[in-house]
Amino acid sequence: MEFVSINRVISSVSRNLGINDVTTHEQSIIEWSFEAEKFIGGLNSFIKLEKDLTITDYRASLPDNIVKVLSVKHGETILKPTHSYFRGNAIGDDADTDSTGDSSRYYIQDGYINVRLDDASKITVSVLSIPVDVDGYPKINESHIEAVTAYCMWMIKNIEYYNGKTPQYVVNDLQKRWYYLCGQARGVDGMPSSSELTEIASYWNTLIPIRSKNGLKNL
Repeated sequence: MEFVSINRVISSVSRNLGINDVTTHEQSIIEWSFEAEKFIGGLNSFIKLEKDLTITDYRASLPDNIVKVLSVKHGETILKPTHSYFRGNAIGDDADTDSTGDSSRYYIQDGYINVRLDDASKITVSVLSIPVDVDGYPKINESHIEAVTAYCMWMIKNIEYYNGKTPQYVVNDLQKRWYYLCGQARGVDGMPSSSELTEIASYWNTLIPIRSKNGLKNL
């Protein structure tokens, strides 16, 4: 799995749509590319990372470029998410007052993870993160470039359609192509690798048929 510069998408969109100056769409393409990766939602859209964080004043700053927090662990204890506000500021009906002060719970707010643990306590967070280049721009899974490009092209033509500059059939064709490539990228991500297929085959070959009462062989 290799992640490449967002410039690959920008140049592909520019080439495919014949846009000489793509700078007016550049920031939008960056945002659309991130949206497209979220819609693809495959196992390889983002990178899974584990980070050790140190608690100070009942919270710790989350790593940059977080897409989603998958799991939080303190020692061998898996912490559970909650709506409780540990600082004694339970707000409205969303507050889970029964868990206030419970060190097995956490909540996320404003880029911080909050947990009722002493200062210098360590927690480990498992997160999905989007990689970035040296300029801070997101990087895209190389195998998703075609799908992400299709999404950006669709978005650009949508704008032109709203402004009466592009016929609807063009937008519909681009929408269908995006849906197809999105499903294809998600499917490829879900396929086991060659090593995983080999492992599956080895497990299968170790299975011993068991003869049932009616004389049939079942695994």
